[in-house]
Amino acid sequence: MAVFLDDRFLYQQDGLAEDPERAEFLVADRLSNGAHVLALVNRNGPVTIEGVRVYGSDIMKLNAGNITLSPDEGVVTRQTNYVNIIIDTRQLFPGHYGDYVAFDSNGGHTDVELSLDIVQDNIPKILDVYRYVRDSDYFFTTNPQAESVTLQTRGYQKQGIAFRLFSPGIPGTTEFYRWFHPQREDHFYGYDLKSAKRSLQGYILEGTIGNIATSRLTFTRELYRWYHPSKRRYFYTVDSNGEGIQKRGYQFDGIAGYVRP
Repeated sequence: MAVFLDDRFLYQQDGLAEDPERAEFLVADRLSNGAHVLALVNRNGPVTIEGVRVYGSDIMKLNAGNITLSPDEGVVTRQTNYVNIIIDTRQLFPGHYGDYVAFDSNGGHTDVELSLDIVQDNIPKILDVYRYVRDSDYFFTTNPQAESVTLQTRGYQKQGIAFRLFSPGIPGTTEFYRWFHPQREDHFYGYDLKSAKRSLQGYILEGTIGNIATSRLTFTRELYRWYHPSKRRYFYTVDSNGEGIQKRGYQFDGIAGYVRP
């Protein structure tokens, strides 16, 4: 395969193999910022181009020795199985990193993109979320001191730490918002309006209470949402059994995100 960049011949890549194989190779390095034209000329045999990865000057490639998979092999015995990707960041400088993890199975081959940001460890990463309740309205906050007036005037009772959220800026997380319906006196929580299965008309946005993971990160678990159809109220817990709230007429309503227990 001949490689041309901006109509200039660079080199010829040898891909001759008796059996189908997969290879990744560097096309060019230290290019100027701007548009470039890449041309690949194949001479013998079929070739499938899976894609091109572009690494900017601010994106560094991970070393394979920094990546550990657990488990790294096995048999799928249920509909959903998880693979933990562990990155050893002890020898990594702050910055942006990118790479991929290859998965092979009897169902085929696929690559999963991997990216992470190494930040200075100068901010708290985990936020305690306190749960308060008044009748069937559940109030979650990471800063009860700042919201003490609301908690006292509305008569909320403290129930303790329900789960933990992430500080802003943590990769893989997004803002977790709180809405309030004054007429129903009910709170709804989610990372966007689309996370609700029904209309949120009448709910007023009160702001974010922290960041929630949108996929399962290491040491996280599901935050389950329950809904009472007749009372039209929501309840949230990390307990998959809903803390027995289904006995009070609540129905399982989905996963609101992933949090630290």
